[in-house]
Amino acid sequence: MDFKKLVGQAKDFAGKNEEKIESAIDKAAKLADQKTGGKHHDKIVGGAAKLKDAVDQTPDAPAAKGDGAAKSDGGTA
Repeated sequence: MDFKKLVGQAKDFAGKNEEKIESAIDKAAKLADQKTGGKHHDKIVGGAAKLKDAVDQTPDAPAAKGDGAAKSDGGTA
């Protein structure tokens, strides 16, 4: 399979399923935090935030979220 095609399909999926993916990220982060006894809480939360930002930056991701404005600063919420 062509790698570029696979990447394109992943971006399409992410753009169309942003809420589901972000929910899965939250669940995985919570589980990882529990399994490590909170030892790596800051790193887990930071990694989850970076993943969510990557999902938010997919081309097909809805631009409006909450207040109707897209994030432009690249920061976390």
